[in-house]
Amino acid sequence: MILFPFRTVYLKTSKLRKEIVLNIVTNTYLSDAAYKKTDQNKTFFYGSVNDQGFILQNVSHEKITAFIEGNILGVDEDMYIKFRFKGFRSLRIFLLILMLIIGSLGFVGFHLWERNLDSITDIPVLFALGLTLILLFFSLNTGKIFMDKIKDTQAFFCNLLEAEEVGEKDIPGIFL
Repeated sequence: MILFPFRTVYLKTSKLRKEIVLNIVTNTYLSDAAYKKTDQNKTFFYGSVNDQGFILQNVSHEKITAFIEGNILGVDEDMYIKFRFKGFRSLRIFLLILMLIIGSLGFVGFHLWERNLDSITDIPVLFALGLTLILLFFSLNTGKIFMDKIKDTQAFFCNLLEAEEVGEKDIPGIFL
């Protein structure tokens, strides 16, 4: 959905936990290493990785979503990775933008209701209308970019981790 740029995806792999972490680490400037490049491999993310999960921010790959969080679930060779692909850093930022859009639309609507179309030229109403349009454009643009990149992001991680996408119902309940 273009209006909600967040998606959760589950991948199943037969790799061990240490191999999964190593594959993600090779593509990441680690925050634990003061964001310094630890080898000569091409890296795409800033973030932190441990054996339980990871938080990554895309910095150089043009076809991957901006923010990625994940949890590594499972035991031995029955491993699942819960990915949360995000268009915004957090849901709170998205909700703040959404509340600002609704509030400014309410302000404009109230003034139009009370004073008819005469108030459309008032400075506060024009400011609120401009703010609404800017935030709406920003939000829809972020959602569109997110939707364009989601398939490539899934393919990147499926290839990196030699994994396949599974549904939430396919994961044993003990791992969720």
